[in-house]
Amino acid sequence: MTGRRLFDESEPPQDIPADDWRAKIGRAEQTEIIHFCIHCARKTRWKASYNGPLYCLEHHAQDKKLLSFTDAEKEWAYDMARSLQSRAEREHRRDHFGKIIGNEMLAHVIGACGKIAVAKYFGLAFPKDYMERFRPAPDFGTRLSVRTTSSLFLPKLRVHPDDPADHVYILAVIFPRGASPSEGVRLHAWAWGHDVKKYTALSDPHNYGEPAHFAGMLMPFIKLDVDSIPKEIIAECAKPYKVGL
Repeated sequence: MTGRRLFDESEPPQDIPADDWRAKIGRAEQTEIIHFCIHCARKTRWKASYNGPLYCLEHHAQDKKLLSFTDAEKEWAYDMARSLQSRAEREHRRDHFGKIIGNEMLAHVIGACGKIAVAKYFGLAFPKDYMERFRPAPDFGTRLSVRTTSSLFLPKLRVHPDDPADHVYILAVIFPRGASPSEGVRLHAWAWGHDVKKYTALSDPHNYGEPAHFAGMLMPFIKLDVDSIPKEIIAECAKPYKVGL
C-alpha cells in the first residue's frame, strides 16, 4: 500500500450509524456530524462538503481547526514518510507483529500529516532532527507531541506507558477519511499525559502486543479546543513555520 492510498477517493464509503451521519463517508457529497462549537459553547450540528471545510450550522462559521494542505505540503508529507520508511527498512526495525517493517508507509504518511497540521496552525518550525525524534521524545519543543488517526468515527487519543506524563498530546484527525488531503487534517483535541494515564486503563484493542492508554473524546479531562493549550508549551517550540526542512 502506498501513502497515496490514504487519500484515494476510489475507496468504497464507510458505513456510519445514521444517528451520527446523514450520509456515508466516501463518495457522499456532504457529511453531517454533532460537534462541540467553541463559538456557541455547546454541541451543535456541523456540515462539510468535498469542496469546503466543516462549519457550524448554528452560526455558519468555518472550522479553523480543519487545515487544508497545499500541493507542496502534501509532497512534503510524502517525502517525510518515505524517509522514515527507508530508515526503518535499513535498520530492520520490526512492526507490532515482529515482522520486518516493509508496509508501514501509510502510517508514516498519517503521522507526517498530523505534525505538519500542528506546525502550520501554531506557526511552528518543523524540527530538523525529526528523523531522530522517536517516541517518547516530543515532536515539538520539549513537551508537545502529536498523535494522528484516520479514524473519524469515535477517534481516541493514544498515550503509551513510557510517554512522559508532563507532556501535552494533541489528537489530529484526517478528515474525511478516504478523501483528498485538501479536505484537511483537524486538530481535534488535546490532553495532559498524566490525565490520560490516570483515568484510562491500559488496553490493546488491535492485539498489537503494545498496550497503551486510549482516551475517548467524551472524557472530562479531554480539551476540545487546542487554543487552550498552555502558552508556555507553545512558547518552548521553535518558530516560524515554513514548508520543508
